[in-house]
Amino acid sequence: MHRALRFLDLVHLLCIEIAGDLPQYGYGPGASRDLAALARTCKTFQEAALDLLWAHQNNMMVNILMCMPDDLWRVGSDGRRTLDITRPIGTSDWERPFIYMRRVKKFIYRDNTMPASTIFEMLDLAFPGDHLFPNLRFLGWNSDCAAASLPMIRIFLSPKITEIVLAIQSSIHHLSFLPTLAVKCRDMKIASIRCPITEVLRPTVIRSLSLFICGLGSLQTLFVYDLDQTAFIHLAHLRTLTSLEIGHPEGFNPSCGVPDEGIFLSLRNLRFRFVTPESLGHFLRPFGNSPLISLNISVTTDASTNPGLYSSIVENLSTSSRATLGQLTVSSNQPHVIGETMITPLFCLPYLTVLSLSSQNGFDLDDATLSDMAAAWPCIETLELRFTSFSLARTITPRATLRALQAFAHHCPKLRKLQVRFDASVVPEWDGTTVLGSLIGISINQSSISAPVPAVASFLSHVFPHLAYVQTCYWEWEGLGDVDEHELDDVVIHNRRWKAVERLLPAYVPKEDEDEDENDEDEASSEEGGAD
Repeated sequence: MHRALRFLDLVHLLCIEIAGDLPQYGYGPGASRDLAALARTCKTFQEAALDLLWAHQNNMMVNILMCMPDDLWRVGSDGRRTLDITRPIGTSDWERPFIYMRRVKKFIYRDNTMPASTIFEMLDLAFPGDHLFPNLRFLGWNSDCAAASLPMIRIFLSPKITEIVLAIQSSIHHLSFLPTLAVKCRDMKIASIRCPITEVLRPTVIRSLSLFICGLGSLQTLFVYDLDQTAFIHLAHLRTLTSLEIGHPEGFNPSCGVPDEGIFLSLRNLRFRFVTPESLGHFLRPFGNSPLISLNISVTTDASTNPGLYSSIVENLSTSSRATLGQLTVSSNQPHVIGETMITPLFCLPYLTVLSLSSQNGFDLDDATLSDMAAAWPCIETLELRFTSFSLARTITPRATLRALQAFAHHCPKLRKLQVRFDASVVPEWDGTTVLGSLIGISINQSSISAPVPAVASFLSHVFPHLAYVQTCYWEWEGLGDVDEHELDDVVIHNRRWKAVERLLPAYVPKEDEDEDENDEDEASSEEGGAD
């Protein structure tokens, strides 16, 4: 045996390499077969291979049950074992399952992976230990659809659980479980609790959620629909909290009973959903001194317009927060078009790498404003100006043109994805100097195009030599076939023209870029030859 295989960490890494990437619900049949074969044929790799094989499984409970003696199961007429237990379970029946249950680190409850409730009740009564999976770290449980399944969760509540994703009903029976969960899993770091809230049950649901939150002292990430004032103050003083998402905040007053300083000092990621435009600043104020790197806000539809939406966000960020904020997402369905005066307050966030803005009626920006945007965000990697109603967007003629794209090529060297609407009726002359090598995709939000397709493709290829795709936000039904353009809708016509531009992009890539690619290939070949 090679001396390196004496290091357990190295053996574990080799097993991971053999199994490949881990999907969400565990390894597939191929990787599972490889790990099982490795465990059976090589003693050196046995423990590491079994650990990986059992850590994340899609059919977890069935595999555990199949480890028990064969005479526990009734054989059906088709020759298959069913889940009918034929005799009482003895202590010795658990010896083999114990070998594997300690390896389980992640369990996700799904109806098709659990035995019938009567079988599970018998397993629960007969189990000689405290926790079915004593080393469990992640528990996902959906009792929203199957209300009777929640009592089964007790035997899974290992004290080592650090992450839980729980969906329950807003019944007194389910809500009574939440405070107990905090007691049994005190080391929980990540919690996502989803529970439908009606106006009648809102006080009861929020109180139970808050009792759960206040029972945890080392939370790092939390998602809840709402919470009360007591829970909010508890979270404000948690030095461990780095990510917070509140789905429908109505049960607390963020500015009441909370000091101006010394709160949310570790918070990096903040998300609010369904906040009214008028209360936006109210909700953001307590987080003014948080070192935020990501802020995600969903604003509810309101009959009145709020031209100060973005300025309200900036005004409630401290100077230090403006310097740390790298990702900003704002979704709004307010019935108004976003123009220059609304968007300019965001220019004081110079370190943005991701900016995604959504508006029902879209954006009305000219070339000068887009140029200012490019100059204001030199670190930007993804910029999205989204429409949520394309039918309304079609009624607005964009003032921005292809010329504005040169500003992004000049000021934003890291930009890889761009979504913006513009008018492609005139193709400007390429200045010969502004070239952006990073941009690989552009989404043009049903932009009109009347300029010659080859001219547009040539311009885009010179400005963005690595541009690979043009997304039009339109899917064309194949049944349209080769219909004459005069018989088609404008959206279909523009979509076809932009797709023609996309196909022509490789033909217009500047020659020097092709030469660089060839040189890179030659150098790579030389290095390989030298290595040989």
